Amino acid sequence: MKNMAKSRIYVIICWLAFAAFLIPQIAASVRYGSYKETSAVVTDIESRGRKKSRHYYAVCRYTVNDTEYSGKTEVSIAVSSGDRITVRYNPKNPSQLASRYRETKNVVIIVVLGVISALLTVGDFLGLLKGGRRNP
Repeated sequence: MKNMAKSRIYVIICWLAFAAFLIPQIAASVRYGSYKETSAVVTDIESRGRKKSRHYYAVCRYTVNDTEYSGKTEVSIAVSSGDRITVRYNPKNPSQLASRYRETKNVVIIVVLGVISALLTVGDFLGLLKGGRRNP
């Protein structure tokens, strides 16, 4: 019985972690869903963070409706000055860019947590069924 309670705690923790990543992702999808894509030229690369958790940002120039903008977006691939990349900008405020890297990273975490949560839930449910047959 103690193992059943412990497994339910793990199931609840996994579902809460899943929700903790899913809810902000849904909010970002709603927020960035209307963003448009355009081509940009990388003018500089900046990095932040410690050696093991360093984040790279491409400083780039892009044009929207014949107006040139400069912005910064997080990148997960190696880029150099002069490279062309695709950026997503807010059509209501073209100087505002979305970060693809952060969105992609969260999707991977959400999928992994969702699969683990579902497997633990099925395992817990099967344990309940198995345990229910033993009791007269």
